[in-house]
Amino acid sequence: MKQKYKKEIYNIGISTLVVIAIYVGLGLFLNVISTNIYDDFPSANISISEYTQHKMIVKNSAPCTFPYITPSYLGYVTILNNVHQIQCKVNSNKGNEPCESITIDLGNIPAGESKELTFSIEPLNENFTLSMTAYLDFRLRIKVSSKTINCNLVDKKLKLYSCKKI
Repeated sequence: MKQKYKKEIYNIGISTLVVIAIYVGLGLFLNVISTNIYDDFPSANISISEYTQHKMIVKNSAPCTFPYITPSYLGYVTILNNVHQIQCKVNSNKGNEPCESITIDLGNIPAGESKELTFSIEPLNENFTLSMTAYLDFRLRIKVSSKTINCNLVDKKLKLYSCKKI
């Protein structure tokens, strides 16, 4: 009788753990597949100087979120082909910091909402490729979305660039 009772408790415990694991897994999966990155780079020629502020917008497009599954989002911006030491600075709560040295904590983004990260680039009259990446931070970092933008110098005098999303 005692063994049967212990076995039933063991089965209930295992079943509960499996249900919790599925619940957490589905909640994270929904957040991962529903995250998008938007930017404010037009495809037409734009003037880029060190004082121009650009935005990386991370949107959680999930139709719903699971209670108690509230991961934080992280944003990261970097220049990929930085041969010419192009300056990139991210606005953080500590001021302007080099892009390559900081990942910004965007916090929790509820379903249907977005958060933005602002940054500036000083391209030094050179072509550059910009990468923006969003991560889900839930005990481990999961890459959920990324966007790459290639900008080519069109007019050196006016600092005009033609940017294309890759």
